[in-house]
Amino acid sequence: MTTFISENYETLKQRGRLRVYESFRIACESQSPKINPPSFNRFCLEIQRRSGYEQTLKRQGRRAAIQKSDFYWQLELT
Repeated sequence: MTTFISENYETLKQRGRLRVYESFRIACESQSPKINPPSFNRFCLEIQRRSGYEQTLKRQGRRAAIQKSDFYWQLELT
């Protein structure tokens, strides 16, 4: 599930959660021994768990990801 999220959801195309989940469900069912996909709610929870700077950087670019980056103080006198 995590590789599917990173390869299909975290792209610049910014596909929606439901559309990515539908693709994931179809991919699970097309396997030779059918794999039961997790629920849509579990899929969304996994996306939320991965959210943050890296996901915003992959989906929206560097400028949008700056808002999600960690703030740090510069402790040296410049």
